[in-house]
Amino acid sequence: MDHLKIFQRINQISIEANDVDELLSSVLDEMLDIFNCDRAWLLYPCDPDSPTWRVPMERTRPEWPGAHAEGRAITTDSETTELFRQAVESKKAITFDIASDRVLPKSVAEHFSVKAQMVLAVYPKSSKPWLMGIHHCAKAHVYSEEEQQAFGEISQSTTAPLSNLIAIQALHESQMMLQSVLDSIPVRVFWKDTESLYLGCNRLFAMDAGLESPGQIIGKSDFDLAWREQAELYRLDDRNVIQAGQPKLNYEEPQTSPEGASLWLRTSKVPLTDLSGTVVGVMGTYEDITDRKNAEEKLRQAAVVVDNTAEAIMVTDKEANIISVNKAFSEITGYTEQEVIGKNPRILQSQKHDREFYVDMWNTLLKKGLWQGEIWDRGKNGEIYPAWTTISAVYSDNGDLTNYVSVFTDITSIKQSQEKMDFLAYHDPLTHLPNRLLLSDRLEHSLQRAEREGTQVAVLFIDLDNFKNINDSLGHPTGDFLLQEVAKRIKSLVRVDDTVARLGGDEFIIVMEEIGDAQDSTLLAKKLVSAFNQPFTAKNRELYLTLSIGISIYPGDGTDSETLIRNADSAMYRAKAEGRNDYQFYTSALTTAAFERLTLENALRRALENEEFILHYQPQYSLDTGKLTGLEALIRWQHPDMGMIAPDKFIPLAEESGIIVAIGEWVLRTACIQMKNFLDSGYSIQRMSINISGVQFQRGSIVDMIMRVLEETNLDPKSLELEITESIIMQETSKTVKILNEIRQRGITIAIDDFGTGYSSLSYLKRLPVNKLKVDRSFVRDIPRDPNDEAITRAIIALGQALNLEIIAEGVETEEQQIFLKSLGCNEAQGNLYSRPLPAEELVEILKKDK
Repeated sequence: MDHLKIFQRINQISIEANDVDELLSSVLDEMLDIFNCDRAWLLYPCDPDSPTWRVPMERTRPEWPGAHAEGRAITTDSETTELFRQAVESKKAITFDIASDRVLPKSVAEHFSVKAQMVLAVYPKSSKPWLMGIHHCAKAHVYSEEEQQAFGEISQSTTAPLSNLIAIQALHESQMMLQSVLDSIPVRVFWKDTESLYLGCNRLFAMDAGLESPGQIIGKSDFDLAWREQAELYRLDDRNVIQAGQPKLNYEEPQTSPEGASLWLRTSKVPLTDLSGTVVGVMGTYEDITDRKNAEEKLRQAAVVVDNTAEAIMVTDKEANIISVNKAFSEITGYTEQEVIGKNPRILQSQKHDREFYVDMWNTLLKKGLWQGEIWDRGKNGEIYPAWTTISAVYSDNGDLTNYVSVFTDITSIKQSQEKMDFLAYHDPLTHLPNRLLLSDRLEHSLQRAEREGTQVAVLFIDLDNFKNINDSLGHPTGDFLLQEVAKRIKSLVRVDDTVARLGGDEFIIVMEEIGDAQDSTLLAKKLVSAFNQPFTAKNRELYLTLSIGISIYPGDGTDSETLIRNADSAMYRAKAEGRNDYQFYTSALTTAAFERLTLENALRRALENEEFILHYQPQYSLDTGKLTGLEALIRWQHPDMGMIAPDKFIPLAEESGIIVAIGEWVLRTACIQMKNFLDSGYSIQRMSINISGVQFQRGSIVDMIMRVLEETNLDPKSLELEITESIIMQETSKTVKILNEIRQRGITIAIDDFGTGYSSLSYLKRLPVNKLKVDRSFVRDIPRDPNDEAITRAIIALGQALNLEIIAEGVETEEQQIFLKSLGCNEAQGNLYSRPLPAEELVEILKKDK
């Protein structure tokens, strides 16, 4: 047996083997050949105390399979235990053959057909003993000294490479386990050498780097994985850690991914050292904390919102102890956060709600997880306030109650606004008296109660006499003040249970409940008339107002509120017709009058369309020359059934209904057309005078309308004179002056009609762009019999002359009046002394005479 050759063969096998299995299987194959045996095997570990044993590797002749082929654990008997102990304790081969005195364990000899066996313990470093053996099964065999020596040499030659391969395999397994551990860590792990070249990484890092496996990272640098600026920053960090030999832990920094997405990373780096403590590289971890940062930012934003929201927010634990409040809570309640933390929200209770209220609230909250409603709370200063509150229960993912969150708003201003809106819905905003809606409701209730109890109810309809003149002359602010004072005076005279309401304008209604008879309402009406004999003071000026009162009585004058008010209104108009400053009870005749008024108004609305209006013209003469100077256009209504209707019957109604605007434009256009015809016919007429209603001034653009009509009729503006009343010039004075200036600038003459009957301010009058004053017929009519009228007329003419205005007097009936006016320097006159108002065709004869 060539021992050198055996050594060479085993040494070559050791050199070529890549792992333990390859080494051992090759050695066992050689052993079959060297010893010409039937079975060569390895047992690991060789542990005498183990209850079982198995053969992890063997090589056999085909006809002699062994324990490895069976692939099972074999029970260790006492004989086998003794064999293992002898092998472990002996440092040389142990033989079991016919030449030795050792006896094979019966279980081995019989079960595996062993005729001879030689075994030897192998001791690889860092490993438990192995047992190497051969079997001769076909025939008995005696192992020679040379074979035993060769067996030992094979064992010795195998031990060193086996130890190395076992260590390498253990290292590889350790590395695999380490890599598995690193791959299971939910952060990115990497390590580099001192040149910042990667030595390894875990799976998550490789995925981030776009690599299929961690092994592909080895030898790469950050310049292979990131853009240059980023790679430079990474290398700088590595160099600082390596040079300082100190870790840099948990620093957070924003990054941008290769796709351009914004990221946040938390990174730690530590120096890698060898056994001598020399720094050989750097190891680091990082994790993507973008979600956490986004969540933190959302929480920060939410905290800012919560802390700056106008709604108070209070958070409690599940025991309803306050754990957090926002600034709005402190602003609304007056309590600071420190004052309420740990306390129960019942510190806010106002005692305005009973126990049942809170029981119901908690039952709803516990059942539905939400309660919403209005609660009256008490602030730190003791004041109570209404709060609109939403309380929500908060549950964990497991469904356990964790907190309560209360969000509430102080709705004091909302409640006040609602109360104000409710008040304004049922009350007059100027006088704060009940309005028509509330009046109707109260009157209906009064009538129902009167019907049940068999009592009477009186309705007093009040209208202020001549209030419009005061309002127009002194302005709306003064008028509003007077209405407030009127309301106070009326309220002071009625009973506590009586209702005083304002319908609008200068109309008021009183409802008297449970009156014994009509005499009760008479007493109140007399008290009202008497009380209004006392003046009102406005802007240091005493003003007198009188009342016209109409009275209707339930049930005699009506059984519903609408009828009673309508009938009281009719009675009020009768009081006005009877001279005002008085009261009248309703009679059935008044219903007829009201019906006639309604009929007239309906007919008036159709009159313009049906061409029922006509114009008459009254000449105006110069008192100096006696020559005709102008014409005044006067409207008449020729109704097909009612005949000729005087202006004083329908003009007020037209003004109230607003129809006067359309009628006024028709008058202007018709008069301008007629004036143009007269002038074209060669008649010498200086101007056509037309009356303008105050309603026309208030509505629409009167200047545009006038100029449009003049353009359509091709009439020179100098041939037109507009007559306006004192009440017009005192309305919205700045606006009026502006309109009058525009009219005057276009060459149109302006005259003040009925001068002396109104309340115009003389200081204001001198600033108006007017040309003429007209003395009202009421002052001319009793000249020379009434010295007062003479004095007033003299004063008006003197005033006009002082202001360089033309003066014209209307209603001149007698020679005495003409002489008187002429003696005072009055410029013009008109009246029946000269001619009554005539249709155009009849007027032609007069014009011919004056031609």
